[in-house]
Amino acid sequence: MTGAVSAAVSAWESLPVMASRKSVSTGLLAIAVTSLICITMPAKAQIDPGNWSAVLEQARGQNFYFNTWGGEARINRYLTWVAEQVHEQFDIT
Repeated sequence: MTGAVSAAVSAWESLPVMASRKSVSTGLLAIAVTSLICITMPAKAQIDPGNWSAVLEQARGQNFYFNTWGGEARINRYLTWVAEQVHEQFDIT
């Protein structure tokens, strides 16, 4: 696991169990964007993770593939909502 993904997972795991939908959504959006950057950026593209504007600019227009188990309708609806938010806010599909 890369450092950025590990940090995102660690941040996700530190969320309180009863976190609000908004804070959980923000966490999922951050994980999605971070994962996208780690997965899709060519090795030669060096972007300073401290420069969030540059990170978002690199991610815009990219595709992000996120696979989950599809057996729970509520989770599927939630992940569909997250995907819509990522697309609207970051132009990532």
